[in-house]
Amino acid sequence: MKIERLAIIGVGLIGGSLARALKERGVVGEVVGCGRGVENLKKAVELGVIDRYTHDVGEAVEGADVIFLAVPLSAMRDTFAAMKGHIAENAVITDGGSAKGSVIEDCQSVF
Repeated sequence: MKIERLAIIGVGLIGGSLARALKERGVVGEVVGCGRGVENLKKAVELGVIDRYTHDVGEAVEGADVIFLAVPLSAMRDTFAAMKGHIAENAVITDGGSAKGSVIEDCQSVF
């Protein structure tokens, strides 16, 4: 199985490491990164970790078949809200958070 477009929301150590590992194994096509810091995102493009970036969560997830959230647990609800209306029907959404109870609650409250 190949991921055609992966959206990484939070291109830091966890999100960037996942993107790099999937690219090295040839199981992902395009990687779209989303984050706040422009220098970090530019560096990720230079290093080949992501193919392009945006600061807009909705734009990042458009057309993605897999969405990986690597944001703090306290940012999950706002991130879900920013994704609403932009997610492909069959997209898989997952996260790298340490706890799942609050993530599920935040997701259910938005969707």
